[in-house]
Amino acid sequence: MKTGLILIYNLGLLPLVVGAIWVRLTAKRNKSLGFTFAAGFATVLAAFLCMTLPMIHAGSSVGDIAHRWRVASLVLGLVSTLVCVKTLFELLADWIKERRAYDLKQWGLVLLTLTTIILSVFFTIPTAEDYTLPIIQTNRATATIYEYNPYTGEAYGQILAEKANSPLEVYYDVLATWAGIEPLMLLRRILPVFLLVFFFGVVDYLSCVLFLEDGKGNRKKERDYFKL
Repeated sequence: MKTGLILIYNLGLLPLVVGAIWVRLTAKRNKSLGFTFAAGFATVLAAFLCMTLPMIHAGSSVGDIAHRWRVASLVLGLVSTLVCVKTLFELLADWIKERRAYDLKQWGLVLLTLTTIILSVFFTIPTAEDYTLPIIQTNRATATIYEYNPYTGEAYGQILAEKANSPLEVYYDVLATWAGIEPLMLLRRILPVFLLVFFFGVVDYLSCVLFLEDGKGNRKKERDYFKL
């Protein structure tokens, strides 16, 4: 139960409440949960990067980073909720209103989306070029961050700047550490769900930008086909 709440908060609720800030800053022109989630997810990753980058180069451990991110993410979520609570309720109300007006074709699109997520998560085979899990395992085994080759065990002699400047593996490790699960479970079964939601959020936003309605609901068909 605790593990589920931690993951839902970090990968679901936190991006939504942070994304609501962007909705408010754009004068609510982008009132869709798709835009909200996508913008919030990108912002959360940017916040993690800004906090983590100097810590990695200072020699901090993943445990230190995980502890600070717990505090930072909770503060970020609390502040965003307090600032944008009205916007969040408006977004939720609009989302419910739109779903109540769905016809059979639109519900078919929802079913197709859910099917795509399930198939992508459970039946996609990782490529041989995916070094994410070996990097995380090496960082854990050596109590370092990006200082050892994940396959040969050879020390680089310094922190690998190429990875340290874009520490996604550290972000995944921090989430797994906080939730108390194995990184393999996070990477193969949980994270893909939220990344696909992020992808569909971007597609939803692009459909609103490319096929603007004229106030009478026109161009709705083109928008649906674009999503498909």
